[in-house]
Amino acid sequence: MTDPASGFLWGNLAAHGKTYYHFGEYISTTFCNEARVADPQMGPLMQGHDCAHKAIAPGETFPAEWGGGVNKWPWPVPLIAANIATKPELVGHFAQETPDFNLMVPDQIRAEIFIRHLQGWVADKNQAKDTMPQFILMRLPTITPQETRPGGPTPKSSVADNDLAVGRVVEAVSHSPFWDDTAIFILEDDAQSGGDHVDAHRSTALVISKYSRAVPPGRHLPPGLHSWIAAFTPPSASFAPWNRCSACLP
Repeated sequence: MTDPASGFLWGNLAAHGKTYYHFGEYISTTFCNEARVADPQMGPLMQGHDCAHKAIAPGETFPAEWGGGVNKWPWPVPLIAANIATKPELVGHFAQETPDFNLMVPDQIRAEIFIRHLQGWVADKNQAKDTMPQFILMRLPTITPQETRPGGPTPKSSVADNDLAVGRVVEAVSHSPFWDDTAIFILEDDAQSGGDHVDAHRSTALVISKYSRAVPPGRHLPPGLHSWIAAFTPPSASFAPWNRCSACLP
């Protein structure tokens, strides 16, 4: 894969003066339990980051920015040593406490982080301050289970973790004062070996808002799922199309 010639959605948002915020997408995390290497291909291993605590073991307490509470998972959850944006437009526009694609960090932690931010935006709104970004991108990766390993998450538990996290995020937003003018779009990062007879890029999509209508039985989403999703975004965020496909959609 390579970067699109027309740029990314958040670059278009930045160019048009819109506010945006990321939770883990296009963010690179270094974890406290990682060892550094002198050569990215060969090694040797070098000393890792000097963290006071490398992971939250079962029974230990999570940091407040991760929601607090006791780690009830049967494996140690690695802590973040450093987080950096991988695209210049994202510098200063992402949650520093949100981990990237590490499946040893349950999605419940990512949901907790988002909900904590949402509560802050709600508190600001109650004080007549509108601080919630116009566009938010959140990554919940445990829908892609890793290989089984002793003491780690199983595929079934990972999928259940992801389902619960998605539900908690939707519940939090839909019961907030932002629900009247918010839409949530959920798309798998890829088809997960589920390519069909049309295109291997097609994947499941959900559109959630108080104005969404169910697709009638026997009806199907149009081909070109990414473009179809994009059709909802420019009108709602009020910025220009970023490629020919989105410009030509009704």
